[in-house]
Amino acid sequence: VDVLSKAEALESMEEMHQHLLRKAFQSDAIRLEIYKDADLFCLKPFKLKHPAVPADPFYLLVQKKRLYIICDDSEVGGTLLKHIQKETVPKTCLGQLICLIIEHITERDMEYLEHFENRLATLEDDIILNRKQGQNYVQIIIAMRKRLLILKRYYEQLLNIFDGVEENDNQLFDKQALRFFKISRGRIARLYHNVLSQCDYIAQIREAYQSEVDINLNTT
Repeated sequence: VDVLSKAEALESMEEMHQHLLRKAFQSDAIRLEIYKDADLFCLKPFKLKHPAVPADPFYLLVQKKRLYIICDDSEVGGTLLKHIQKETVPKTCLGQLICLIIEHITERDMEYLEHFENRLATLEDDIILNRKQGQNYVQIIIAMRKRLLILKRYYEQLLNIFDGVEENDNQLFDKQALRFFKISRGRIARLYHNVLSQCDYIAQIREAYQSEVDINLNTT
């Protein structure tokens, strides 16, 4: 595994890959790009405390028995490298390395979602029990719903990457690697379905609040 800046990656690649990488670096969308004899993963963590602020992307370039972490932030690149060195043994396959990186950038997500669901439950109680008389909850509900939609898109993009890996067009991953990807995909799918459940929950809260508002209007 090597950590490279974008400039270093462009210098070290053959001309065809230089052109493709230069084009890929123009977009920070989370995705998987398939080249001849190489796969490029574009990833970024979700900023749990500041979801509206986009995180800087990093790239994983996979060639036969070789993985490059491409990132202009040396601190981020170094952290990723230290993490996989800590968690791996000499014969760790490429697929496991990539899954370790994806798990690293999403390791706190379930804790965050549990905390978010608790906030939704508190919001529901406040509305039903009318704890804060006169409080307009519309903006609160809209803001929380937007955050969930951002998370939903984030996990959808990660799931799309796993779907692309499953095709294994360049035959870069053996059966063991694909097994690791399947396990990691299941973890991201659980996060995704948790978000979908919370989207349904906040829709119910919004309906309950609207009903409460309507009742109050009819009694005044």
